[in-house]
Amino acid sequence: MTDLLTARAALLATLQAITDAMAAPPADRPKKRRRGPPPLPLAERRRHRVSVYLNDAELAALLGWVFPGQRVDAAVLGVRRELGRYMRDATFDRLPPTIPEVNREAWAALARTAANLNQIAHLLNAGDALPLAEVRATLDAFRRDLIGVKHDAEDAEDESEG
Repeated sequence: MTDLLTARAALLATLQAITDAMAAPPADRPKKRRRGPPPLPLAERRRHRVSVYLNDAELAALLGWVFPGQRVDAAVLGVRRELGRYMRDATFDRLPPTIPEVNREAWAALARTAANLNQIAHLLNAGDALPLAEVRATLDAFRRDLIGVKHDAEDAEDESEG
């Protein structure tokens, strides 16, 4: 009987050692990393939710403040998050400065010229031969847009009108 108890104890000890070895992560394998940004400290986490009911006119006014000059449908996914962020920032006087219309127009003009320049660079990288005059004209237009000088055709139109 003692041999049976000794064998049983040895078997249990072996099973316990195997279980412990399987439960512990191997020393050579690093811990599994958590993806994404590190969690915020508890004091900085936003845990409280405040709901606000608006009528149609109030919602339209809020959308006008959040998205000036744009027609936005409130049902669009993500707009509600932007509205909440806007309301939180407005409450704590952290609203971003509004961009003047002149700067928006200049940005749009520069973006069009930059897109043309990007297309030329893509064609040159692909090995296509382009007329040098076209490349030079686009580069000159891009330079003038960067420094804020009107194009020659626009200058001629302004002089003829004045």
